[in-house]
Amino acid sequence: AGLWGPRACHLLGFSQGATAALHIHARHRGLQRLGGCVAVSGALLEEWLPQLEGEFTSTTQGCVGPTLLTHGDKDDVLSHAAMKRSLAVLVRLTEGQALGAQLVTVPGKGHTMMGPAQQEVQAVMAFWARTLRAAAPEGAEEVTCE
Repeated sequence: AGLWGPRACHLLGFSQGATAALHIHARHRGLQRLGGCVAVSGALLEEWLPQLEGEFTSTTQGCVGPTLLTHGDKDDVLSHAAMKRSLAVLVRLTEGQALGAQLVTVPGKGHTMMGPAQQEVQAVMAFWARTLRAAAPEGAEEVTCE
């Protein structure tokens, strides 16, 4: 297994890739929990929500790694309501963790990958800064650039 276990693995996806990343992320729980997931303009599949909600027990709450969802308020492919439903499930799956699950809504953005919207890029960079720092293997060195 080497130095890098599941918590050192992080996922990023856009649109359908974000949906796939979220489903992989939600299925890796407990000791197999991944380090984090960023989903840009993507949500959990609506048909999977009842199954995920049905799996909630005291042992599944807080068992999935940190999650960041980003969504444009002008997205004409994925509704904000769908994002909120996914967020509600992910909040329960990440409950009790310092980073948990969050949704960043980007004003004026449509169904596009990250771009010039500084708010979205900053949110993703802050998320990676927190989660990647937490995932570094013991003995890893931090390199700073000046």
